[in-house]
Amino acid sequence: LKQGTIRQETTVFKGAASLGPDVSGAMAHLVPIPRTDGVLTLIQENLVLAEFGEGREITTTGDVVGFALHKDGNRVIFARRSNNAQYILLSLYEYDLQLRSVKRHPFPDHVPNVNPAPRRGPKEVITVKFSADLQHMLVFTLRDQISASKAGIFDALYWVDIAGSQGRK
Repeated sequence: LKQGTIRQETTVFKGAASLGPDVSGAMAHLVPIPRTDGVLTLIQENLVLAEFGEGREITTTGDVVGFALHKDGNRVIFARRSNNAQYILLSLYEYDLQLRSVKRHPFPDHVPNVNPAPRRGPKEVITVKFSADLQHMLVFTLRDQISASKAGIFDALYWVDIAGSQGRK
């Protein structure tokens, strides 16, 4: 901090003290929003926005597996896991930070080479990482019914375009 500046503290999630390691994990996903004092993070698989000393959850579904801020700093794209990735791989949404509104991105249920048919599809999407230009994403999946609650467990990685028209293992 520069001399003479003000430091604000905020609780970004109600009951954050009881989250333990989840809060420290959220710091690994902390993304500052340009030209503001705001930050975005994931806490318990919910997208959380902290700005002006206040925290608020953008999502409350507990199924957000990845997000990225657009280069304009005004929009954030996020991926939500489905209950069964064999049938619906994931869904994409965009949140407008200025309008405070969300819209769903067109994304197909089935992505070639990832979940083209239920028998060959993954059981679960573990996490999603977006490319810098937001035109592609890395989709980490789990094919067997082992516990996905263990951090870092995945058995396949796919490079998928943002339109969902193709996927490469």
